[in-house]
Amino acid sequence: MVGNPEKNYPYAGVPWFGTVFGRDGIITALQTLWLNPAIAKGVLECLASSQADKVDAAVEAEPGKILHEMRCGEMAALGEVPFGKYYGSVDATALSSCWPALTASARETASLYNICGHTLSARLNWIDEFEIPIGTALWNTSNAPRRTGSAGLEGLQ
Repeated sequence: MVGNPEKNYPYAGVPWFGTVFGRDGIITALQTLWLNPAIAKGVLECLASSQADKVDAAVEAEPGKILHEMRCGEMAALGEVPFGKYYGSVDATALSSCWPALTASARETASLYNICGHTLSARLNWIDEFEIPIGTALWNTSNAPRRTGSAGLEGLQ
């Protein structure tokens, strides 16, 4: 987290990517909440500030959806990678909505709610409106057609 532009956000994908991944940050924040609540605060602030507010099929954004992955820097600015922000995760939004039930104290819950509570209703609306229905292809991590080479799970339906 030292040197990251996102304060108190644990990067994932090191050494190849070294960037913000929504689900990874949320899980790390939940697992370290008892030890260092500043990580949860940093993760929730970052994800709340990058939460989707409109539909954009190219990056799988839908209002209220939480970021799956964010790429910054020269390659993203020049379009050498296909996106800067990508929202193709079906679980990051739900995971980011469960933190109040998992915090260690009411004081931590209130503090975290003050940070990103205003975005919670948008996340819950996304779950109601856009979430993939139970019983559909859970191996596919997004609404978009499966891409070739996606984690080697192409044959699983």
